[in-house]
Amino acid sequence: IPLMIGKFPGYAKFLKARQLDDGQPVTALEQEEFGTDHATLGARLAQSWLLPDEAGIAIQNHHNYPLLLAGTLTRKPCQLVALVLAAEWIYTRNIDGPNCREWSQGENFALKTLAISSEALLALAENLGH
Repeated sequence: IPLMIGKFPGYAKFLKARQLDDGQPVTALEQEEFGTDHATLGARLAQSWLLPDEAGIAIQNHHNYPLLLAGTLTRKPCQLVALVLAAEWIYTRNIDGPNCREWSQGENFALKTLAISSEALLALAENLGH
């Protein structure tokens, strides 16, 4: 996202407006508006930093829930995405309130991948919030 902000002057305004949109994934909207998206740039950055391939795959696909749910990616990228998604949900819940857009799209994927119940994750979030 910082790369997008640096490369496209209107990106910060776009991103703020995106907070009100419950439609398409942000990556699809970025592609329409800017011809690229933050997941693609992030994956390229991970590759240039010589991060493991699994990290780049996770970054590239972290908003692609149909692909993640299809089970065609290897386990490690899925675990990385699920872990980050659960962390984002916990953070959002404890800082901004209960509404996490990404969680509404990826909850089933994250819980299944992490082999955790929603009740157990809620308990963890409550413990971390205190």
